[in-house]
Amino acid sequence: MGFRLLLGMPIIQGGLFFLNLTVDHKTSVVTHRTAFYTCNRRLSHAAVYVMFLFFMAFCVFAWAQRVEIPINSQWRFAYYGSSAGAGAESVSFNDSAWGTVDLPHTWNALDGQDGGSNYARGFGWYRRHITIGREYEGKRIYLFFESVGKKADVYCNGQPAGTHLGAYAAFCFDITNLVVLDADNVIAVRADNANTSSVSPLNIIPQSGDFNQWGGICRTVRLVITEPVHISPLDYASPGVYLTPTNVSRASADLSIKVLVRNTAPLGQTARIRATVLDADNIPVDTLQTDQILPQDSTQAVMLNTVISRPHLWNGRADPYLYKVIAEVEVNGIVTDGVEQPLGFRYFSVHPDAGFFLNGQYLDLHGVAMHEDRQNKGRAISDADRQQDIELMLEMGCNWIRPSHYQHAETFYDLCDAKGIIVSSEIPIVNSITIGSADFDNNCKDQLRELIRQNYNHPSICFWLLYNELTTSGSENLIGQLHELAHHEDPVRLTTVAHNNTSDTAPWSYLTDTLAYNRYMGWYGGTPQGFVVWADTIHLLRSDEAVGIMEYGAGANPFQHEIPPVYPGPSSPWHPEEYQTYYHEVYWKAMKARPYLWCKTIWNGFDFAVDSRNEGGQPGLNDKGMVTRDRSLKKDAFYWYKANWTADPMVYITSRRFANRRTCPPYIKVYSNCQTVELFINGRSMGTKTASDCIFQWDGNIVLRPGSNQIRAVGTAGSTVCEDSCVWNLDVVENYAPASVWASHYESQNPPENTLDGSLGTRWAGNNYPWIKYDLGQIRQLQKIGIAFYLGNQRIYYFDIEASGDNVSWTTVLTGGQSSGTASGIEEFDIADTEARYIRIQNLGNTGPSPSWASFYEVEFYGHPAIDCAFMRSLHCGLAADLSGPAGRLDCAVNSVDFAEIARQWLDSYIETVVPAEPDAADLEAYWPLDGNYEDITGHHHASLASGSGTPVFVNPGRRGQAVDFDGASGLACADSTGIHLLQGGTVSAWIKSSNETDSWACVIAKGLTAWRLIRNDVGNTMCFHFNPASGTEFQANGITPVLDGQWHHVMAVYDGSRIRLYVDGQLDAAATTGGAVLRTNADPVYIGSRADNLTGRAWNGQIDEVRIYNRALTDSERLWLSEGDSFVRVPDPPRPADLVPDGRIDMQDLLQFIDWWMISTL
Repeated sequence: MGFRLLLGMPIIQGGLFFLNLTVDHKTSVVTHRTAFYTCNRRLSHAAVYVMFLFFMAFCVFAWAQRVEIPINSQWRFAYYGSSAGAGAESVSFNDSAWGTVDLPHTWNALDGQDGGSNYARGFGWYRRHITIGREYEGKRIYLFFESVGKKADVYCNGQPAGTHLGAYAAFCFDITNLVVLDADNVIAVRADNANTSSVSPLNIIPQSGDFNQWGGICRTVRLVITEPVHISPLDYASPGVYLTPTNVSRASADLSIKVLVRNTAPLGQTARIRATVLDADNIPVDTLQTDQILPQDSTQAVMLNTVISRPHLWNGRADPYLYKVIAEVEVNGIVTDGVEQPLGFRYFSVHPDAGFFLNGQYLDLHGVAMHEDRQNKGRAISDADRQQDIELMLEMGCNWIRPSHYQHAETFYDLCDAKGIIVSSEIPIVNSITIGSADFDNNCKDQLRELIRQNYNHPSICFWLLYNELTTSGSENLIGQLHELAHHEDPVRLTTVAHNNTSDTAPWSYLTDTLAYNRYMGWYGGTPQGFVVWADTIHLLRSDEAVGIMEYGAGANPFQHEIPPVYPGPSSPWHPEEYQTYYHEVYWKAMKARPYLWCKTIWNGFDFAVDSRNEGGQPGLNDKGMVTRDRSLKKDAFYWYKANWTADPMVYITSRRFANRRTCPPYIKVYSNCQTVELFINGRSMGTKTASDCIFQWDGNIVLRPGSNQIRAVGTAGSTVCEDSCVWNLDVVENYAPASVWASHYESQNPPENTLDGSLGTRWAGNNYPWIKYDLGQIRQLQKIGIAFYLGNQRIYYFDIEASGDNVSWTTVLTGGQSSGTASGIEEFDIADTEARYIRIQNLGNTGPSPSWASFYEVEFYGHPAIDCAFMRSLHCGLAADLSGPAGRLDCAVNSVDFAEIARQWLDSYIETVVPAEPDAADLEAYWPLDGNYEDITGHHHASLASGSGTPVFVNPGRRGQAVDFDGASGLACADSTGIHLLQGGTVSAWIKSSNETDSWACVIAKGLTAWRLIRNDVGNTMCFHFNPASGTEFQANGITPVLDGQWHHVMAVYDGSRIRLYVDGQLDAAATTGGAVLRTNADPVYIGSRADNLTGRAWNGQIDEVRIYNRALTDSERLWLSEGDSFVRVPDPPRPADLVPDGRIDMQDLLQFIDWWMISTL
């Protein structure tokens, strides 16, 4: 137990001397914070402390003090459940059988995180004995609680001190008349977090929510002892000092200071109320004072007003400059009380089309929502925990935090003030309200008053949030009242909500100053890409309102991995980390491009406990956090945002925890804000890349060697170099799929076949210590068996594994097998070098409530395969060095023949830089610029309108100059163009723009019906070039690049006499060999935007520009010029197999890689 003194007194030279002294009664340790405020300097702590001792000796009778005594240790506690625990408030009650706890404390720290959906909700009692010395006679004694969940009945010496309704705000009771000085006093608290009306009334918010409602004294408790004339702590437990800056600019700011002064002296008093404004260097800026007559037993609101010239603005993370105000009460020349409060001058606004502005400048508000929650602590967290959380979010780059879904501790807001983090703070109206209940309405209003008055002076808070995901019809009446109340309490800040309803336009969502939504497309249904459509639609629908995003997110278990990721579903036990990063990549790119979204809030900064959840292989957890609940691990998505939100150079290799792999990855992805990143695998460079979106990715030909592999990424930003590394292990094994499975016992709804369906959402379950047996179909060489145990992270399974070749004779290959009890996915068990066709797993019990039962999600069987060329190549490793064999064919071996082949390819290889070059105009067969007319400017041909039900029109701008906009119903027939046959080769190119995905075979340009045509594919939104030979089946080059996205794309088809190639935006998109076939001729003209039949759905719907036909196959340089591409280094076509270290050349690196694999292949 200790006390804290805040002392104030005038000192020479017009300065002020303050000392904050804390005495710990248990350890007799004295700590202090001092500040000597003068006009020109600040003395050291040591110097001021010496001065304090000096002045105490001479001025002891001139001093008065506010004492704060923490009472957080040695509380007696017992949980009573549904029993009210009558009599526990009595002084004589025997609590010797109770346990002892320190505050903060919750009785749900463990049962609230196990996923049982049954954490304790009821009554808990706390008792504490305290002695208050005679030296405090005549003082006022207050009992101050920072938070008790969810209802608190407080007693002092058996007498009621007060009741508080609400789990998250502070409250304060005057116990002066209940305590006995120099005697033992008993403080008793009955906390109640029950959720049923038979135990606790349902008129306290929150009524529900996807988070635990922790029971207990979840924050600290202290005594506050003051002189009879003092600043009142009874105004909803506020500091009693309210600072209101208005008309803020860089030139000046009006400042109104309200001080609530209470007089409990026997007689009326005249007091001098003084407020001193000090800057960040503790230099006085202004001092205001007034005299006030205070009647006996009264509380007066004293107003002081001033104008601060050229205020230093609080400017978020860029410059979180803080003033402070020290309010003092002086009676008869003696300072009787003092309270210090933070002060920040700032102004802000939100615009429907432009987003959030701080001090007149746009600020992209991005950050996280977060609960008060920690592993094994619940909501009973410390200030050190809060400090760590803020530091983690600052590292990620947050400038905005939503403390959800309730008022957080005072320390949290202090930290946000000091670090420059913008905050919205909220009351816990979550999901539903009680319509027509005056008690419920009053509780909502009281919790809003508490929230605002207790946190009124924090410059970090810019918004009061009134509800989260409210769905109750008729809510608009209460929400309207709360909006008006918020503005009555605070004329400066804005109101907002976090809306998520079946209707985006529910009437109660129109009542606040701003609006924000919780959106989870791609997690709770839909796809992440659906967010883009929704955001733009809601912006148009509610164009006069400022719209933000209060929640978005996806779950991730950082020890589950899948590349490439597939949507797992929110309730699945499988939440691979890679899907979370994919989700956030899509969302942030969309949000970054939409500044009208005034806030962008990730749900959540940290994984947090929800006892009713069981997903992602982690019961009792909402796993959408950027950081794990124990704060030990930052997920990949954390670094995605760090790369986007911070300026200090960083680089991070994703999927780093996917350390043990069975195959080489299809790609390696790195997050970085550097200009370039170079990737190394086992010391060999995979090349250097640039990226405009912080994603650096190396695709294909990723080669890992069996065993340990060092992965290293090196980022460069100017002269700064940073790097990251990790180790991945490749265990080349094959997963053998059993032919059949059966078990000694199983439930009909949980058959043994479920262990082979590849799903962690189904399982086998059997009783009576069952066995489960698998037939692998043939003798296999087994190395490991993998088992995913049902509730494997909550219980330990015991088992033996037996093997047989004939299903008759069995050999035990693993005795006393035991699961870890911590894994939610597959655990592997070594049975090295076992030859078997049949495997039997015999259950020997588990540590769960039913040990005779066994239940597995999945069982897998792994073995090293025989040398199999196709299998090895599927791993992208090992036999990639098998370059040749007899008669030029691959022989599934790496030997001297391949060494000769790599040498030959090395000698034959070359590199050529391709530079754009304009084709010779003499080779143009036709050129239609389509700039206001249909003329072919080569003079060879001209165009006219073809038959059809619609009419093309010219639009400006096109791709170059004007373009023709086709309506999908008609096109252009080019007269005098029947002789364009391209028999010896040719090139056809055009610029296109369309977003129509319904018209298959839509034509860009074609030679009638039967020769050649460049069209949209019949499926997907890609392009296709059709080549009709004089006889036989047509040839097609079917592209893969999407083009129907409303953007301009250059499309080009090339025929060189032996093959056709399709290019999109200068890149080869598809190719086909014609085998020397002769192109068919016809008497049809060239059609632009349609085909000769002009059938419905065959005409182009969109724009076409710059149509050209050349009488030869253009070169790479010429094609590059037409598509307006950049120079590039050409790798020999087709790519050389000997380019084993893919960098576009065959050199010593490839030879060294070849030798490496050659040696591996001989092992």
